[in-house]
Amino acid sequence: MRIAARLLPARKARFLIWPLLIALLAWALKDVRPVEVAAIVSRLTPSTILVLVIINAAILWLFSSRWWLILRAQGYRIAYFSLVSYRLAAFGVSYFTPGPQFGGEPLQAYLLNKRQNVPLSTAITSITLDKLFELLANFGFLVFGILTIIRSGFFPGLPAVRLIPMAVLLLLAPVGYLASLWAGLKPVSAVWRRLPGRLLHLQAISQLQEHIEQVEQQIAGFCRQKPKVLVQAILISGFIWVILVLEYRLMLNYLGIDLSLFQSVAVLTAARLAFLLPMPGGVGALEASLVLAMQSMGNSPAAGISIGILIRSRDVLLGVCGLWLAAILAQRKPVYFHPSQAGD
Repeated sequence: MRIAARLLPARKARFLIWPLLIALLAWALKDVRPVEVAAIVSRLTPSTILVLVIINAAILWLFSSRWWLILRAQGYRIAYFSLVSYRLAAFGVSYFTPGPQFGGEPLQAYLLNKRQNVPLSTAITSITLDKLFELLANFGFLVFGILTIIRSGFFPGLPAVRLIPMAVLLLLAPVGYLASLWAGLKPVSAVWRRLPGRLLHLQAISQLQEHIEQVEQQIAGFCRQKPKVLVQAILISGFIWVILVLEYRLMLNYLGIDLSLFQSVAVLTAARLAFLLPMPGGVGALEASLVLAMQSMGNSPAAGISIGILIRSRDVLLGVCGLWLAAILAQRKPVYFHPSQAGD
């Protein structure tokens, strides 16, 4: 009964998501003319769509490079294509899960453990490190984007100054966690040990605590022993964001939306902020943020919806492919690898 009572607020919160989603979509679409949206989207040609598909395929391939590098430094040589498929499957789960693009990581760990015979703690360590660097890059871009918005005054009615503390705190979260592990602390393990004793004596909780301590110990050792890999991971993360900005600029150009580089960064920042809200795939929040951004820059709401349609089409397609791939990978026989101490 007590557990059910504690879960009740969480269930109520989930039910509140849908009215908010509908309200955001209604606001985003209230001044949009379908004919104008159709005119903007029709500017895409088969050749420009093909270019965008090729670029996004390259970006999808590049996303796994940091994870591959981390696993290689841990002494595990795994086929790059396998990691791409695992990450795509995880994206499918994360995209359709309410929340800020999380949820597929357990699937990544499961596939790495069951299909590649990587120890579970090592698999979780590699995924955690990869996610920490991803968050570091994402929140770093948000800080830069918010500063761009404030300095350029693109959104005069938006109290962007208030967003700086939030963005900085988000950025400090992965930085602080890595720094604490480097210093020999184990923050998550320390918090976990403060759970009630009756929970810690449960076998499942005890095993989970053991995995958490192993993971934090491995991350701490990795940070101290592989500083070169850490620098490479940061550089890869930065390069990925450069490619993402260029891809976004190309997308705007193909739709006939004329924005400067800093305006493009501001619009992309608004879109990324939308994904922090607890909506599956940022539904409603993404469209509302893009409409607000376009209107603030003197464009019609239809331009924002057109961008949203293109982004949404891409992400839904990748998400569906990811779920389909997850179903296939779960049925196939494991393909074990031969580990090698390649921690150079």
